[in-house]
Amino acid sequence: DYRILIIIGLVYNLYLGIANSSLLYYSLYSCGLTMAQSSVAQSASLLISLLLITPVGGLIVKFGKKEVLLWSFVLMVISSLVCWLTAPSLVVFAIVNVILNLTSSVFWIDIYAMNFDVSALYEFKTGKNCEGFMVSICAFMTKVGVAVGMWLNGILMTLFNVDPTSEVITEDMVGGMQKIFGLIPAVISGVLVVACLLYRVKKEHILALTEASELKKAGKPYSTEGFEKLLSQNR
Repeated sequence: DYRILIIIGLVYNLYLGIANSSLLYYSLYSCGLTMAQSSVAQSASLLISLLLITPVGGLIVKFGKKEVLLWSFVLMVISSLVCWLTAPSLVVFAIVNVILNLTSSVFWIDIYAMNFDVSALYEFKTGKNCEGFMVSICAFMTKVGVAVGMWLNGILMTLFNVDPTSEVITEDMVGGMQKIFGLIPAVISGVLVVACLLYRVKKEHILALTEASELKKAGKPYSTEGFEKLLSQNR
């Protein structure tokens, strides 16, 4: 499960590096927006996202970290496919930005909390507290993902003949940005959905683990019922 978290951290930030680096060019070339329209859409979507962060946090508490993260990745797949298969209007582009910002919020709320969950499982099983090490490795992989994503975006723009210095927007530039901002992120988001499905730790597991850990530290009898399968190495 910790390895899966590292993969999620790396791959999501790969997606983020590509999406953030190509967002402006996509709005100008594929959506046909002006710089002013693109700026308004991004600003409005950011404001809406900020207003929705608290309710999203409530959903995470109610339904669990994995579940909300999974659905945010599913939304990423859908929005990326929309960007690939269509030329969104100003409103649709703004909605895509809201999804981009909200999924980013969910990810950053969840990823470190999920690391703490897995490190608690590791400590329960081995008696060793490696929380700092485990969190720092995952954090490092998120940095690697963003760097690689931004580097890859430049390569893709060259590959698909997208020239930001050109005064004429060609069909290659329009189609190229739809692939860079839509098709490729859709594939990456699909990988994240699969990885999230493979991650086993759920809300009920952590509740049972917390109770057992408290009893264990107090020297009292405890049971691993409810999370015993998570202690297995057969995965």
